[in-house]
Amino acid sequence: MQRGSFAPMDIKSMNSLRGTITQIEAHDGVHLVHFESAGESLVMMSLALDADIVVGEHASFHFHAATLSLSGEVQDGSSEPNQLSVKVARVQKGHLLSRLLLDFEGSTLEAIMIEKRRKDLGFEEGDDLFVMIPSSAISLERIGYV
Repeated sequence: MQRGSFAPMDIKSMNSLRGTITQIEAHDGVHLVHFESAGESLVMMSLALDADIVVGEHASFHFHAATLSLSGEVQDGSSEPNQLSVKVARVQKGHLLSRLLLDFEGSTLEAIMIEKRRKDLGFEEGDDLFVMIPSSAISLERIGYV
């Protein structure tokens, strides 16, 4: 292994947030599932959703580390509604990619980004950032009812 690289087993890849479904919208085969996690409102978009999923149900919401975008400030002009305030807990620098572990209200999220871009933006451990999660990149795993 080259200096500064990390083994694939170090990359968790999938992030999970537990939440409660607060609203379900459906039109023309598209579903928007609104949910709350750690007091934050998020939304996932789905083309296929089980008909028996209901408001009030608990679920795990999963998304891949490589789908996340990071910014030093809120992106008010973004089309992405899922923006969470996080703190960089750890940066693992590789030759091409960096792995950032992010603290979101006690939950650890992982983001993978190009190392050169991380250096250009100056993202380091301890930084307060905003993570954007594409609504189309989130999947739902049922846990149960309230």
